[in-house]
Amino acid sequence: MFVTGALPKSVYPPLFNRYGGDANNFGNHIDNAVRTHAATARHVRTDISCTLFLSDPASYGGGELVVQDTYGEQRIKFEAGDLVMYPGTSVHRVEPVTRGERLACFFWIESMVRSDAQRRLLYEMDMAITSLRQKDLQRARRRP
Repeated sequence: MFVTGALPKSVYPPLFNRYGGDANNFGNHIDNAVRTHAATARHVRTDISCTLFLSDPASYGGGELVVQDTYGEQRIKFEAGDLVMYPGTSVHRVEPVTRGERLACFFWIESMVRSDAQRRLLYEMDMAITSLRQKDLQRARRRP
């Protein structure tokens, strides 16, 4: 699913954040269009932003990742180990953490396909092909 959704060309090294106490939120922003890899000085286009949740959502209050995109406002608070990808051009924020600490890993992907709309279309086509393959396998298993 990750490769199908991102079609990654390059992945910027991950960073980590912790929200809680006085440093409990991050306001509305859009990520930089290009990041420079510290070790290689190579530029990476930030087509896709990714957040990997590291804390059990029951261990902290608030802290939702709020992403505003063409599908409206999405409020995201996933289980530890779950990842969300969203267009790097999306306005997003982290709501205030009211209890405990929210730990996450975040990074960016330069996709082989720069356009969000084209990536979405390719993803939907791949999902349709996958669904057809699964149906074909089920039919083949039912045949004598």
